[in-house]
Amino acid sequence: MSNNVKERSYSHQVVHPICDLLLYGIPKIDQEFDGEAQSTKNHNGGLSGPDRRPDVMMSRIYDQLKAEMVFVEISYGPYSRDENHYRDDKVRLGKFSKDAWRHIQAYFGQFKCPETLRRLDELEHFSIHFHGTRMDVYVSDRKLALFHRMCLIRSLEIPLTNEDPSSMIKAVTELCETLLTLNSSISCNFELLDSVVREIQNITPTTPPYKQNNSIPTNVTPSSRDRPYLV
Repeated sequence: MSNNVKERSYSHQVVHPICDLLLYGIPKIDQEFDGEAQSTKNHNGGLSGPDRRPDVMMSRIYDQLKAEMVFVEISYGPYSRDENHYRDDKVRLGKFSKDAWRHIQAYFGQFKCPETLRRLDELEHFSIHFHGTRMDVYVSDRKLALFHRMCLIRSLEIPLTNEDPSSMIKAVTELCETLLTLNSSISCNFELLDSVVREIQNITPTTPPYKQNNSIPTNVTPSSRDRPYLV
């Protein structure tokens, strides 16, 4: 809880181990730190979208598709007390999820396979927001057509200190149970995506992806923080 804690230290000691546990046992997942999100580049059609870099992004790469499924932002303490930073990061997470959905939908839309598009409705995009000593987990609700709503499904206290052993055990148990549930959901997500990709392998695309995009253009959005991460 020191005021001297920096984002790099917090990321390395807290966020990265949690992200590794999220992906435990799931093969062929690309985990990037401050990597550019492909989906945001395609948001406005073609490759003219904004350059956005989530703090952590988890995706799987196919021949012509980078399917981004999990986005992570870190904000508002312990290294920063700027509430605008917290709010901007939450907005950014919502935009990442919405753009990622549009990116996947546009890719599969070129194959003119209605059943495949219907199956895509089962996919879930996860957003995880670390702020202070808390971890908030969201899924993207697409029922509002062009507008996507971030639905909070779990808010957890990350047990960083051992001042109260009884509460520490409870917090660790809750965190582990949540990570196991998310791990299962993420695994099912990619299994579904794998099967959908197999379905269109022998179908010839009829239209270029991203040519038809009825989403609202992204003109003003919180600026990305260009911070190269050393691994």
